[in-house]
Amino acid sequence: MVLSNRDHHSRPSFRVNEKIFATIWDENHVNVMLDPVRIMEVARDNPRSCAEFWWGRQLRCVSVDARYASEKLLAKLFKEAWQRKTKKAKKTGLKKQA
Repeated sequence: MVLSNRDHHSRPSFRVNEKIFATIWDENHVNVMLDPVRIMEVARDNPRSCAEFWWGRQLRCVSVDARYASEKLLAKLFKEAWQRKTKKAKKTGLKKQA
């Protein structure tokens, strides 16, 4: 698995196997790609630092305000998002080989 920091629509993004798991949205916010249920839980449990981020009609990620989020929370969310993309990549790889 390769971890890279690459541009995504003029914003830095963090990827594993070419799949984005986080994007720096602006100087204060990081968008972390989690599954929709987890996004809602994180936003509910951390209302000062986290919010649901909708792209059109789809709940796409949790927007984390780094000014208010603890390092521990950010690390936990990054790890969850990274693991989620890693698992998807493994499943996709298995399907391609079959």
